[in-house]
Amino acid sequence: MTFPSAIKTIDRRSGKLTLVSPAVPQATLVQPWATRPDVGSPAGYGGRPCLITPASVTAVMVDATGQWLPLLAEFTDERRMPWKKFDLPSTFTENAQGGARDEVGLRLHFEKGASKPIRVILEGGLPRRVHLLNENIQSIAADHIEPTHWQHASDIAEALYDQHIDLIHHLYDHAADDPDMFFDGAAGGVAAWPLSTILEDWRGAAMRDEPRLAFVVKLADTLGALLQEVALVPRKQLTRERRYQQAGRVNEIDATCLRWLARQPGYTVAEKAGAKQQALGIDRVEHADTLENRIVRELVSQLIESCERYLGENAAEPQHPRVHAVTEFKRILDRIWAQSPLRKLAPLVGIPHPNYVLQRDPRYRPLWKAYVMLLKQNLQRHEAWRWRHRLWAEAVSIAMLASLSQLAPGSAATRSSVLLRTEQQAGRFIDERTSLGRWELTTGEANADGLAPGRRVHYVDQHQFAEYRTACPSFPDQLAKLCPDFALVSYDSDRPDKPPRRILAVWTVFDFDLDGDHLLARCKEIDQSVRMIRSQGELHGVLVQPKLRHDGDRDVMNETKSVRCSAYRLALPLQSQLSVFDRLVKDLVEMPASETSTA
Repeated sequence: MTFPSAIKTIDRRSGKLTLVSPAVPQATLVQPWATRPDVGSPAGYGGRPCLITPASVTAVMVDATGQWLPLLAEFTDERRMPWKKFDLPSTFTENAQGGARDEVGLRLHFEKGASKPIRVILEGGLPRRVHLLNENIQSIAADHIEPTHWQHASDIAEALYDQHIDLIHHLYDHAADDPDMFFDGAAGGVAAWPLSTILEDWRGAAMRDEPRLAFVVKLADTLGALLQEVALVPRKQLTRERRYQQAGRVNEIDATCLRWLARQPGYTVAEKAGAKQQALGIDRVEHADTLENRIVRELVSQLIESCERYLGENAAEPQHPRVHAVTEFKRILDRIWAQSPLRKLAPLVGIPHPNYVLQRDPRYRPLWKAYVMLLKQNLQRHEAWRWRHRLWAEAVSIAMLASLSQLAPGSAATRSSVLLRTEQQAGRFIDERTSLGRWELTTGEANADGLAPGRRVHYVDQHQFAEYRTACPSFPDQLAKLCPDFALVSYDSDRPDKPPRRILAVWTVFDFDLDGDHLLARCKEIDQSVRMIRSQGELHGVLVQPKLRHDGDRDVMNETKSVRCSAYRLALPLQSQLSVFDRLVKDLVEMPASETSTA
């Protein structure tokens, strides 16, 4: 599952959008990690989609969502022409089998307020799993669909960001309750937690022997009886409607009714009523088609989908109390969907402003709050799906930090504050203002004076490369052009002012390789590009992508190596693969493989 035609280049003179395929090496094209472009820019990195524009483009916006594309790098080619590289979202449509293909509208912004629209085609990406909830189905019959590798990969992707979003919300909500913790609240949308606390919660998020405490589990414990009461006996209201009635029973008319009566032939009311003796009048009708009931209908629809997703995720543990509670909750929802008169209401369009009933009524107010929270989470899930490759990069970076904290638990970095956003920014929840301290590790080796000097390790995120280059001129500038997601830089503890001993650059690709095994090819491409970079310290690359485990497959990891690069395909959750990251850190600081944890 690569993106063979997802890498685009815009000609600076004609403005024409052209395709640069990393899968077809030609004389006029370059490989995904090349540092000497022949067309004016690197073609991409790791099969992830990116957009190459002239340097005159100041920003790029997605028309559908209003989001700004993250800027990955600025560089010049061999002809001294400046370019910019922007990160593109991933495919987002649903499909039962095969890859997804989407067309995204972008708007290029230039200096002095000028802009220009373009269209970008993303194809070959991972499709979302097909959901069967609609008007004609009383209960979702997803089990009747034969699962495919594409759907299995889609389920793994959704489980990954569900766990990640739940972790961020848990930390954010508890920061608001902690009086000793700095918290910006709704004004800034940012909560601060020590890195050690975040890593502790992250390790326990997938290592616990029970299903996760998702939002739908909390709703199953509180909303079952209330939803039944409201949906089966909804609040109704009287409305005034014009209807044809028996002439003798008309009690109220308006100007429209008078005009209708005046147009009828005859002199008396009986003559104008005609043979049926009916006249147009105002009638009071009781109905449930109100805003609050439409909200309840939409809430039931969203909850059924959330229950199906949670039960599918925990199908192996049907007897667990949480899974059992969600199962019973779904039975209530199915009964409501089949019997409630609210099912016949028109679907809700947009996000309405709450009326008095939703704000004050004791029955509808909890349902409105649940609907808003569920809608917020679903919107985050949709955005996380579009930017799943960036969320995967954040998850891998947390796994690497977890490994560093195990090998150097007393380092200053574990006490650094990490700023967490309640709203993601292009798939990232960790705020860019977060800055981590250094890690102090010992190699475990001995010399004549005792223990050999240890290593000082710096974690540098992608957006920090330019600032880090200014502070540490020995950091290779060409590495930033290849757009690794983050890098680990190792120095001698007794000579921190000297050039780094080793640099480990990490690329992440959220690709299950369903159309073929591309791990070795990508590893060789990174190896070839890393060799072209001049660095005062040893420079190595690492590629990490997820693994799709088939029935009977006991392998939790695929590994391949070249001279300057190692590539891994890891089974999820990443918490179970910390030994791989431990090995990478030990190789970085030249620690013996038998060494376990040293501060």
